[in-house]
Amino acid sequence: MERKKRVVIADIHSKNENGKCTGHFFFFAENYKNALEKDYNVVVAGGPVYKQRFSDDCLLDLPFDYIVGKSKLFNTIRSLCNAFVLFRKVESGDIVVMQQARPVTSFVGILLFCNSKCRLFSVQYSKHFLSKKIFRLIYNLTKKYISGILCPNEEVGKAYDLPYLVIPDYIYVDKMYDDCNVSYEDKEFDFCVVGRLNKDKGIIEVAKYFRNKKYKLLIAGNVEDKSYGDEISHVCKDCNNIILKIGYLNDNEYYSYIRKSRYSILNYQSEYSQRSSGVVYDFIFNNVPVIGRKCGAFNFVCENNLGSVYEDMNTYDWSSLFDATIYGYYLDSIRKYKLTHKQVIDNLEKFLERKN
Repeated sequence: MERKKRVVIADIHSKNENGKCTGHFFFFAENYKNALEKDYNVVVAGGPVYKQRFSDDCLLDLPFDYIVGKSKLFNTIRSLCNAFVLFRKVESGDIVVMQQARPVTSFVGILLFCNSKCRLFSVQYSKHFLSKKIFRLIYNLTKKYISGILCPNEEVGKAYDLPYLVIPDYIYVDKMYDDCNVSYEDKEFDFCVVGRLNKDKGIIEVAKYFRNKKYKLLIAGNVEDKSYGDEISHVCKDCNNIILKIGYLNDNEYYSYIRKSRYSILNYQSEYSQRSSGVVYDFIFNNVPVIGRKCGAFNFVCENNLGSVYEDMNTYDWSSLFDATIYGYYLDSIRKYKLTHKQVIDNLEKFLERKN
């Protein structure tokens, strides 16, 4: 039997916040592993925090985590050490998919330590990094080592001036969503806002609008800072229809809250409205239609009828969402959209194998 080619899903930063890997990094690695493991030997490269999620047989150990709260210099040195170890452990013919986090450090690590024996692909969600001349110079020196860019849209892909593949932040894989079918009647919340709670997500505006209305709203997740959490708590105080749970959510809590909700609300503002968002896919893949403020991040939601957008939540017809025909239409659209991700996996594999 022919040996499967190895794909390494690498995170040289390995974010560690109070002993937890916050953000999408674990899920991205697990998602790509599940999507590609039929045709490849997929391993995950990460620091010590990755031992919490991945077993030794699929983990390529890197020595350090990025410790939230430590100095940038401290963490930069640790990330560069991880890059050094990663490219020493990469074997000839490997395909390396490097997760996006702190692009300056990532590209410096590639520039210093990458070699030609692997095919390297960089995940990039934004072109903002390239706006400063010094950062663009670093990237231009690095380009020769990179075989391609994985990105959420054409605009980002074109900015990096390399072969690129437009691909969703997350890929739908059946076995990762076995428990997502919760009936409408068994849902506990009409709407939910879950995940990292910060100002650019417009959480307080949502809480103020829904305060003491007839809809049951869940707001759950870790806050950007204590003062913002205090502000949210003040708005929700003595409110009979908003359930507020501030704090770190483990995976079971996070997905349980999503699945117990009829709809999600994503009131993105400022930077968030201009970039892609993995949490949108968390909702959709768990059969929860997305309701969001109109912005570029939700174009695909509208194009595929996976939910609805508003320009002003004060004039939006929220009651229409609870029509059985409308709700059923969104769920049927989600089912059809999931089927398209078989082609997404096929396109990804072809891109990883493409000849320069």
